[in-house]
Amino acid sequence: MRKKKESLLRIIIIYKTVVGVLEVLISAGLIHMFGKDLEQAFTNIALAFNLNIESPLVGKAIKEASSLQGGTYIGITLVIFSFGVLNIIESWGLHLRQRWAEWLTVIATSLLIPLEVREIIKGITALNASVLVINVAIVYYLARHKELFKRKHKKTQG
Repeated sequence: MRKKKESLLRIIIIYKTVVGVLEVLISAGLIHMFGKDLEQAFTNIALAFNLNIESPLVGKAIKEASSLQGGTYIGITLVIFSFGVLNIIESWGLHLRQRWAEWLTVIATSLLIPLEVREIIKGITALNASVLVINVAIVYYLARHKELFKRKHKKTQG
């Protein structure tokens, strides 16, 4: 049973690492695009991912993204970067089985759940439903399996 618990923890670590690295890379790409024709840049990104730029959803996303003002654009980029760094810190701490990492992951992930629920209320998609389910599962799993993390024991004087 312990091996199964360890395997699930490894999956969480990999998930947090991949998400963190992607967020850092996305923020680096956004900084690189700052000051350029954003509509063209986002159109090129959509085409690179074989997205139909004529679809209402993709077209609206491109228009919205290209209309961001400088301060808002930088702010969003910094938030994405911060979330990326936080995910990487969480994954590293979980890898080392540190108690603080367990708490940090549970708290940070729990704080995002209401935002994810709000997004689902606006309109459910496979992506936002999957993210919600994954994050609820992570919080539940880490809160339930505290035995996987190091505890500091007081030394008794004798």
